[in-house]
Amino acid sequence: MVAKYDRTADTLDGTAIDNPMMKNNGSKCPAPENQVNMTVGQNCPGYEPLVSGTMESSQCVVSCNSCRNFKDHRCVVDLYDKVLARIDDSK
Repeated sequence: MVAKYDRTADTLDGTAIDNPMMKNNGSKCPAPENQVNMTVGQNCPGYEPLVSGTMESSQCVVSCNSCRNFKDHRCVVDLYDKVLARIDDSK
């Protein structure tokens, strides 16, 4: 019996297509990690969507995870803590 070779599985491992952060109903938008990142993203003046183009970007959930300035789970323009503090102060 010859084992069936699954070329698709071998070629997608480690790519953006296989990355769970990039899977969101077939969209190019990363899924939000948590409610805090969504709240910060929605209140951040520096939010820049990863996906350009009106149709695709309108389908993205606004979150730090879908922002160009959020890399390796960190805000590279140092707005995350400032926005979070402002949200906490408003409660």
